[in-house]
Amino acid sequence: MTNWDYALIIYVSLALLTFIPTLWAVMKKVKLNPDGDGYDKSPFFDEKQKERLKQHYSRIAGTLGYWKNHAEKYRRFKNYSIVWSIAISIVIPVISQEIGEGNSNWFLTVISTNAALLLAFHKGCKVDQYYQAFRTAESEFFDLRRELLDNPSKFGATPNEQIDEFFLQVSRFRRMARQAEIDNAASINSINKNSA
Repeated sequence: MTNWDYALIIYVSLALLTFIPTLWAVMKKVKLNPDGDGYDKSPFFDEKQKERLKQHYSRIAGTLGYWKNHAEKYRRFKNYSIVWSIAISIVIPVISQEIGEGNSNWFLTVISTNAALLLAFHKGCKVDQYYQAFRTAESEFFDLRRELLDNPSKFGATPNEQIDEFFLQVSRFRRMARQAEIDNAASINSINKNSA
């Protein structure tokens, strides 16, 4: 065994070990964070209106979990790709000076192949676009919900108008996330323009 063999074993081991958080995100469901005082304690809505809001939340909770899971999966793979792409781009010029000694060619081939695969998957799977779409949809829903609970007058004159407007805006986020799912990543701005 040469130093290049040891370097290759260490590199492959580190690459696999640091991929575990991404693999974990793919296999495990991420739980939604508790949302503080919700509809029950709102002073702006009566019991019937609160029930409408709670039912709406129960119907969208699964979707919110799906968005959060996908956002976390893409975030972790994005971070993994960035860290390893930077590390490889620094290591390759240094290693290229030592080519020809021992198994240096194999080491260079493995790390170059890894970099190429990371780039291909990152671009081909549109990691940045999907992460942004799912994270934005999830975040915008909770921002919108907080806005409804804190300042409902922004949504309309009466509580029922406010709730209807809230539901309408939530459906826009759902369309945006759905477009991302079918490989047509959209932005919140484009959806707002299309629905205006």
